[in-house]
Amino acid sequence: MEIQIDPEAGEVPAKAGDAAARPAAGRRVAKASLGNPTASAYLRIFSAASIVWFHTAPDGLIGRLGAVGLALFVCLSFLHAPGPKDFRATVRRSARSLLAPWVFWWVFYAAIAAWVARGVPPLLGPETNVWLLLRGPAMHLWYLPFIFLATIVVLAVRAAAVPLPIQIKTAAAIGFAAFGILLLVQRPELPPPLSQMTNALPGVALGLAYLWVMRTSDRRTRGKYFSAIAVLVSLACIPVWLFGNKDVALGYTGASLAIMLMNARLPRKRFLMRLSVLSLGIYLIHPFALMFIRKFLGADLSEFVLAPMAFTMSAVIAWGMRKTPLLKHLLSSP
Repeated sequence: MEIQIDPEAGEVPAKAGDAAARPAAGRRVAKASLGNPTASAYLRIFSAASIVWFHTAPDGLIGRLGAVGLALFVCLSFLHAPGPKDFRATVRRSARSLLAPWVFWWVFYAAIAAWVARGVPPLLGPETNVWLLLRGPAMHLWYLPFIFLATIVVLAVRAAAVPLPIQIKTAAAIGFAAFGILLLVQRPELPPPLSQMTNALPGVALGLAYLWVMRTSDRRTRGKYFSAIAVLVSLACIPVWLFGNKDVALGYTGASLAIMLMNARLPRKRFLMRLSVLSLGIYLIHPFALMFIRKFLGADLSEFVLAPMAFTMSAVIAWGMRKTPLLKHLLSSP
């Protein structure tokens, strides 16, 4: 019997009157609700490495492959998100793990920009606006406030959708994601970071869809959902590839295929599990690592040398920060 799990509703479907089935169902719920942390660890490492590659590789198809990392990063941000039962506590926890680090890294990269400019960085010049301040002195910092705002929206959606069957909720999330991708074909020119945030919106809906898919205990059913999502996303990305942003199209197509690993049984390696915890830190630190390496080793390094070096340096710094009590909270996932 396939069991649909919906912890948000607090229900575990079982055959009526089957008292013997309830304990077994409970055990299956506990197992399935954990998702697939091993596959999630592999995907987090891959997404962090892809983002580093995207910022080091030259233009072209090989360089664009790194776009998969950001789309996957957004989807994974909601794959294991807490439920809406304690809305305020979740918002406070997200603020501590996202907004507090955003302030720290904003100041950190602003200090570096001021040092490079030998004065006031361009960000704080006469053309400064609220969007530039939100983005911060480093282009990648938009991700933190974006995920915080998206977390609030996702919590509200999940709370409102509790009475609905998982199949309906999943189908609606997939539909919104595909529609959002299609809208990017004719997306108007927007200033950063609004352009990045707009591109990431379908990933929020996809992450929500995958979250509900993982609430299904039957592995074969999950596989069908993953395959259907990959097909629909790939079809929606075709016009985006032809008439819009090729990075976005390749990113979502690749992410929908890569995330099918969530239904696979992968070997659990302790080193990879520990490395995956550093994925957010690698994302936040890698611009500094790239700047440092180019400054002291030269700007003409091959991307096949620069990307692994930046990834490794970022991981080491993130590991050291997580071992420091005063700094470890600056790299915590929400």
